[in-house]
Formats: sequence, structure tokens, C-alpha cells
Amino acid sequence: MEEWLGKYENSTDERALRYIYSTVGAAYGRIASDSQQRADAEKAVKFNSLTFEIARKLDKDGPSWENMANLGDDTLLLAELNREEAGYQKALKLHRDAYAITEKLNLPDATAYMDLKLARTLQHYAKAELPSVTKNERIAMLEEAINLAEGVKAALRTDRHSTLPANDEWRPG
Repeated sequence: MEEWLGKYENSTDERALRYIYSTVGAAYGRIASDSQQRADAEKAVKFNSLTFEIARKLDKDGPSWENMANLGDDTLLLAELNREEAGYQKALKLHRDAYAITEKLNLPDATAYMDLKLARTLQHYAKAELPSVTKNERIAMLEEAINLAEGVKAALRTDRHSTLPANDEWRPG
């Protein structure tokens, strides 16, 4: 696919490119998650960033919450591999923004999904023990992660029509 992009990227419609970039970015995201290799994570971030930028330009509401979630996941993995605080901050912002979109659109299952992603991102950020993040800041991140996860758990107990699986044993990260 990258070879094809090298030949035809400049002559391809942006809407088609967005789909291609999204597909390639998602594939590299899965590969990077399994391989834990920086090069794979960088490619996932690259293609999901291209998707994000095209959506920002073409869509009146900007990138979708799904695109933000994918880019946030890949950015988080790259931040972990590079031990880079700016990456953790960017991943956290992307996941918070995606969460806000799901709330605005009144998508309960998507909001619960983003709650869990946000909880996971906070947990990983705190776990990184970066020198610029104080112990109290790490504790606050972990408390927020627990509150998010507990909120989803409570919502799942009251809403048996949800498409998300109810799992009392879920732990972030």
C-alpha cells in the first residue's frame, strides 16, 4: 500500500486518501501494538495524523471521535516507547477531545468506550513516572482513571441494553 501511495498519492482525491490513510494507520496501529516497535508506531501516527488533517480540512465538524481515539492510542504507544512527555500530553488531549465529541453527540456506548480509553491513558501517563510529573500529579491521574472506570462500571450495571460487555473484572491498562 505504501508503494502504491508513493506512485499515486499526488493524483488521488483527498476523500479517497483519507480512507486509505485511515486503513493503513489502523493496520500499523494494530501491528505496533503487537510488535511494540518504534518504527511501526511512527507509521501508525503518521497515517492517522494524515487522516486527522484531511478530516480537519474537509469535514465541517472536524475529525471524528474514532480518528481521535486511534491517533491518541498510537500517540500514547509512541510516547511510551520514546519516554516523551509531550506525547503523553497529546494522547491525553486527543482522548479527552474524542470523549467530549461522544458526549456532545449523545453516544452513550461511545462515551463509555472513551471513558475507558481515557482511564487507560491516564494510568499509562502516571505509570511512566516522568521526572516532570510530581507524585501528587500521578496520584491525581490514577484517581481520575479509577473514577472514570467506576463510572462506566456503574452505568453498565444500570443499562443492560448497552452493546459494551459488562465486566466487573476490568482493570485499566
